[in-house]
Amino acid sequence: MKISSHIIFWVLPVAVCAALLGLYLSEIPVLMALTAPEFNREFGLLENFQNLLLLGILGCAFYGAKGSIDWLARSLFGFVAAGAVFVLLEELDYGTHHWWWINGWDMATRPGFNIHNQGDNSDLMKDTSDILLVLMFLVFPWLGRKSDNVWIRYFRPSRLFNLSLIASMLFADVAHYIGDHHPPQNHYLAPNIGEFRELFTYYIWFLYIGTLTLYRAWPGGREVDTQSSP
Repeated sequence: MKISSHIIFWVLPVAVCAALLGLYLSEIPVLMALTAPEFNREFGLLENFQNLLLLGILGCAFYGAKGSIDWLARSLFGFVAAGAVFVLLEELDYGTHHWWWINGWDMATRPGFNIHNQGDNSDLMKDTSDILLVLMFLVFPWLGRKSDNVWIRYFRPSRLFNLSLIASMLFADVAHYIGDHHPPQNHYLAPNIGEFRELFTYYIWFLYIGTLTLYRAWPGGREVDTQSSP
């Protein structure tokens, strides 16, 4: 495997997450705020990198739908686009963070305006996401490796995604361990230390959707130039 592939699939996201975690652990308020400001983490790099990746997924989905002549492809990438929009709106709390900030209102008065933080929805979504990630990026890359079925060949992720997912899990464990045993004195991100793994997860999906739309030809026919898949 090429060194560049390792950089793309796991070295780069690990480096970015490690840098953000390092800034937060620095005990220097200005640097900590770069990762996640104490008054509202939504305005830091950690959350905004997540938003950028979701926009990237949305862009790839639009590209896949636009370059397709097959109704099934358009439907699939339309579904992906809708999912990306939904998750992005949930991450942005449907704009309430920014609306409160623009108006100078107390963030503590902002009502919860999302679905994933209601009741047990957050745990349910996380568990569902974990199962899907394991099946998609740990198991599926090893299934039908010699299959000539064009659909399996199109959707099967590269085995490098094994490294991506394992790296995300290990980094999440490290972040939680540091947060539990060696936290900064002002550990205001404690309830949301899992945001680092969330960033990694969005990167994995961005990489996968980008691979499908930019490097692989839709089996039902697509009017785009294709290159060899990474």
